[in-house]
Amino acid sequence: MSEIRNGIEVTNRLKTWFVVSKPSAASEGTKFRDMIEEHVASIKSMMEKIRSIEEEAMQVLKNIRERIKALESEKASLLAEMEELKKEAEAKVNALEDELSTLRKEVKALKELLSRTE
Repeated sequence: MSEIRNGIEVTNRLKTWFVVSKPSAASEGTKFRDMIEEHVASIKSMMEKIRSIEEEAMQVLKNIRERIKALESEKASLLAEMEELKKEAEAKVNALEDELSTLRKEVKALKELLSRTE
C-alpha cells in the first residue's frame, strides 16, 4: 500500500513516537537523596528550635506558677493581718463607747448635783 504525502510517495507507514531521554537513574537518585538530606537537616533544625521554644515556655510557666503561689501566700497573710486589725479596731471602738458612756453618766451626775445645789 503506497500513498503520496506532500509530494513524496510513502510505501510503508510506520508509527513513531518521540522519546525524551532521562538522566541516568544513579544521578537522579543522588539528586533526590541530596534534596532529602537538605530537608532532613532543615527539619532537624526546626525541631531544635521548637524544643528550645518549648523549654523556654516551660520555664516561663514554672516561674509564673511560683509567682502565683507566692502572691497567694502573701494575700492570705495580708487577709489574716486585716482580720487582726479589724478585731483590734473593734476592741478600741468598744472601749471608747464604754468610756463615753461613763463620761455621759458623770456629766449627767454633775448636772444633777449642780442643779440641786442651786
